[in-house]
Amino acid sequence: MERTLTVTLLEKFLESTEGWIVDFKKKNYDIGDEKSKASFVKDILSMANTERDKSAFIIIGVSQKDKYKNFENIDTGIDDNPFQTLIRSCVEPIVTQFLYYTFPYKGYTLGVFEIPRTSGGPYYSNKNISTKLKAKEIYYRQGTTNSEANDLKKAEISNWMKGMRSESWRNIMEYANGFDDKTNNYILIIGPDIYFSQEQLRSFSRVSWSGIIDISVASEDQGLYKATQQALKEKRGVHLITKESENIPSFYENNTLFWIMAGGERAIGQGNISRREWNKNYAKMTRNYLGVMRNSMTKPIVIISIVNNEEYIQTLDDMIQPMFDLTTFTHLILSIDADKKTAIEDDDFLKISVSSIDLYQCMNEIEDNSQINYKPSLPAKNNTTKHINETAWLQEELTVVYKNIESSIEREEGYTTNQFYKGHLLRWDEMNPPKDIIRDIYISHLDRIKTSLFNLDFANNMIELDYSAGAGATTFVRRLSWDLHTYYPTVIVDRISVATESRIKFLHDQTELPILIFIDTLQASVSNINELKRSLEVANIKFFMYVTKRHLNHKPKNSLYSLSASLQKSENNAFKVKYLELVEQENVSLQVKMRRKKAVEDVFNKIYMPSAPFFYGLAAYEDEFITLEKYVGNRLELCTEDQRVILLTIAIAYYYGSAEIPSSLFKSYFNMKGMNKLENILNKGQMELIFQKDWQYKPMHYYVAKEIIMNLCLNGSKDRRAWKNRLKESLFTFIDIISSEGNRDNILVGELTKIIFFDRDNNDEYQELFSNAISDLPSNEAKREVFQKLVDSFPNKAHTHGHFSRFYNYVLKDYNSALEQINIAVTISPRDYNLLHIKGTCIRSKIIDEISNKWNEMDITREELITIIERDTEYAEECFIVSRELKPSNMYAYESQIMMLVDCVKRYKEVYYPSGTFEEIIKISYNYWCSNFIDKAREILNEAERVQNDLKTKFRKEECKAKLAETVGDLSLAIQGWSNLLSNKDVFHPPIRRNIVNAYKEFADNKWVNVPIEKKMRALKLLEENIEEESENSRNIIMWIDLVRRIPETQENKLDLIIERLQYWNKDNNLLVNYYSFVFFTLRSILNNSQADVKKVEHYQSISAGLARNLPRRKYARDWYDAAGNGVYSLVDNHDLREKYPSLEFDDRLEKIDSVIGRIQTIDREESGTILLSSGLQVHFNPAHNSDVKFYKGKDSGEKVSFKLAFSYEGLRAYQVKRV
Repeated sequence: MERTLTVTLLEKFLESTEGWIVDFKKKNYDIGDEKSKASFVKDILSMANTERDKSAFIIIGVSQKDKYKNFENIDTGIDDNPFQTLIRSCVEPIVTQFLYYTFPYKGYTLGVFEIPRTSGGPYYSNKNISTKLKAKEIYYRQGTTNSEANDLKKAEISNWMKGMRSESWRNIMEYANGFDDKTNNYILIIGPDIYFSQEQLRSFSRVSWSGIIDISVASEDQGLYKATQQALKEKRGVHLITKESENIPSFYENNTLFWIMAGGERAIGQGNISRREWNKNYAKMTRNYLGVMRNSMTKPIVIISIVNNEEYIQTLDDMIQPMFDLTTFTHLILSIDADKKTAIEDDDFLKISVSSIDLYQCMNEIEDNSQINYKPSLPAKNNTTKHINETAWLQEELTVVYKNIESSIEREEGYTTNQFYKGHLLRWDEMNPPKDIIRDIYISHLDRIKTSLFNLDFANNMIELDYSAGAGATTFVRRLSWDLHTYYPTVIVDRISVATESRIKFLHDQTELPILIFIDTLQASVSNINELKRSLEVANIKFFMYVTKRHLNHKPKNSLYSLSASLQKSENNAFKVKYLELVEQENVSLQVKMRRKKAVEDVFNKIYMPSAPFFYGLAAYEDEFITLEKYVGNRLELCTEDQRVILLTIAIAYYYGSAEIPSSLFKSYFNMKGMNKLENILNKGQMELIFQKDWQYKPMHYYVAKEIIMNLCLNGSKDRRAWKNRLKESLFTFIDIISSEGNRDNILVGELTKIIFFDRDNNDEYQELFSNAISDLPSNEAKREVFQKLVDSFPNKAHTHGHFSRFYNYVLKDYNSALEQINIAVTISPRDYNLLHIKGTCIRSKIIDEISNKWNEMDITREELITIIERDTEYAEECFIVSRELKPSNMYAYESQIMMLVDCVKRYKEVYYPSGTFEEIIKISYNYWCSNFIDKAREILNEAERVQNDLKTKFRKEECKAKLAETVGDLSLAIQGWSNLLSNKDVFHPPIRRNIVNAYKEFADNKWVNVPIEKKMRALKLLEENIEEESENSRNIIMWIDLVRRIPETQENKLDLIIERLQYWNKDNNLLVNYYSFVFFTLRSILNNSQADVKKVEHYQSISAGLARNLPRRKYARDWYDAAGNGVYSLVDNHDLREKYPSLEFDDRLEKIDSVIGRIQTIDREESGTILLSSGLQVHFNPAHNSDVKFYKGKDSGEKVSFKLAFSYEGLRAYQVKRV
């Protein structure tokens, strides 16, 4: 610790009076005097606890008189030793640091107590001194006086000190993972040259160490062992190991502490041990015990070495490094140095220089949850109770059921009251009232044990209970132990070693009662159990032993001493009632709740799953049921390769495809193995995982299937997260089975392949998703290999190539390979709409890649690049168009085409004009294609909107519009750019004009009603120019009609002009053109009562209905006739009507248009009739549609009616038909 007082700083202090960081004293403290001693300690504590950013000082030899400072020489024979000793004896929580030194000033020798900032407090005295200093009181400096801190001030001081934590403190906590013993094992090495106070040493007991290598001096007399052993024995069984130790005790992770005295047993007078001597006497022993610990540890290991001697550091690291797996091992070396605060990272270890106070503070921050908050006791002789010590030692191998054990249970974070039913161990505080369901045989077993113990019948001192896995034997035993633990000392044996007898004897000696012992053969072998029984009998220990044995492949011999997984009738009913109640309490969706309730009923009725405790838990909690891993794992122990193949095939089919596997799929495999049925391959335990009916096989449950796959993929690995690393090989096994001889062309195999490898949970083509089986594979290379395996195994299945193509396209970005695979697929199945769509998307991806790279990679001109873009987009568009023809509801084919056209322009702009606007790009003559692509994208978008309205299918309209808007940018600038292009004779004008018209509409929120009349008139003129210049394009007249019917401001009826243009243009079977021809001839026939127009109506209506025959909403009302209107303006678009009156229901909206008058012509049946208009047109209606106004065949023919007249692709339809 460095001195920081300078002459300049002193003179600055002298200029003012005393303050919160400086105090002047005329004479030094006399610590032989109680009052002076109290003043000294109080002054030091007050300065140490005062918030500041620098050292505080008590300066001796300065007095003040008449505002002047007077100086006196101090006694230079006084050193700091008595002061330090006093502070060490009474200050807590640790000794606060301070210096005492002399300071020359103007010929005088002053004394200085310097108190640096430290973070180990707040500090207090552990005892009263005189009447001036109170024990446990926190003092601080308030101005020039020392004051007692209130609660608020104490909190301020504590927060200030926490804020001073050094970087070393943070490094230690970070690299030691917060000293969390739930996730790590901790080993402490303390060197021979490290000195701490007893309080500092005691702080090490807050860590639950797995091992301590003690090289410190006199550890047992006044060092680490003396300071911590009592507290550590409450956490773990502490085994003190010396050179003289003969037997190596068992090490149990989480329960055992090996304290290796590797020099720590030496007395003070023997001094520090040299490195050479240590290597000779202790290195081998230390290495051996470290090896025992390492072999028993499953959690990562953190070794904390507190060593200053560099030679020792190297020796210890050389010994440690070869012994541990570097991926799960950290070596943190702490060098105790008050002045240095550094961290040095080496390849093998991290070395941190840290002060003892920082280290103490670090230890003190560790949450210590190990303190037993109750006094463990057992029933003892003469109805007394015996308090039990050495609980941690006992706990290494035994669960001792203390009389008050339920009060020792602390509820972990996230604990819920239903944890037990989800497969967790039945907690002792859940025994009363009972959460478990009592089995029928329970009372007989309880009485048998009671009788033996009461009668001291130790000749028959053992029961063996044979049980099925999943029967609930663990809960059964805990219930027995609970119901007996207040009468007899009761233990559950967790493991057996040579020391188990000693532990049980200890309890026997303490209580002087027979010991009730429960033990399962899963925890110890039968031979070890028998040996323990014999040794207890030889030692004359009275006991009763209850042994449980799990069976998988045989039935229990004696039903009285067996616990079956299959529930009896009364038990089954009790389990059903309980688990239905539990499901009802779960905070899950109604759909999940109903599914789980049905599964519980299925268990009760033995449908798919047997009536067993395990399956009730699984049905009610699914993947939250934690016992599943153990249940399945027990049945897959020592699984043969044949068993693995069968189980994987069945599990993969069900987990990834919800499909059962018929035994016929294994025919080739059985023939190869010389077997004829699956039951000859799987053992009884494995068959308990499988449900079989009518030679169809599936796992008992979806999550059983998942666990089978995970277990077999892990192949013994303990890291459950790694199961996907071997999933590829498991899928290969599955493919080999389903593609074997005789299976390849099986219809079921085709369906299995589809649902497991191709079907996606989300069928959105623009999400680069694959089936769950493919998605679970951990790498792209594994995915590629599985797809390759599929196409090799099923070379003639189009969709195997198709989805391989998707993978190449979306994931690997290998567009040539993608096109190669999709071309094979389309060759196999040329009329598959999905494959054609995939091909279009592959070409689309290739085009975007060409735009990004082609010009850079190849010596071609910009014009040649544009030719490639136009050519390839034409190929892709052909795929999308044919895909839609094959399936009109395939909206993805619309989206893909729109996105392709827009993305081409967008990417072209980004690559070649990164800072240019759309207006600037389209001014350049060879970029004409950009306007054409935008025009075509809008055409497809409009068509898609019409189809969406017809089919009510999903279509990402807003996303397409947003991408269009983003690409075009500022519409006003785009309109200006397009307008300028109209004067360029080298550019084809119709797409430019359509872009301007569409931009006007987009600028007004896509509503013509919002467009100013002058712009609507200009748009009309542009479209008329298009009709004249590009008469063969139906888009022009459709857009013109769409606009002209919405310009009532002109007061000009254009009905005849519309019909004339429709007649002139209608040269092909375009649905909209024929529909509009039918509509406008209808309007004119109503207006003029013309028979000639009626014939035209019937003609175009027939064509329209024929073209729409494959559309599901062909009868949908697209337009309405409003008798209040005139000519063209009597036509009301259904979409416009809905937007005009958004809050009104359908029938209320229709009230806003005028009705038409006609007479009922025919009523063919209850739902079908016709109405005749005065012009001679027939209108379809539903006589029974309105329950209030019905019309009847043979009664209402000729009846005069009013109705709303609608236009559909199929013809005229009447709504709201009423008698006049």
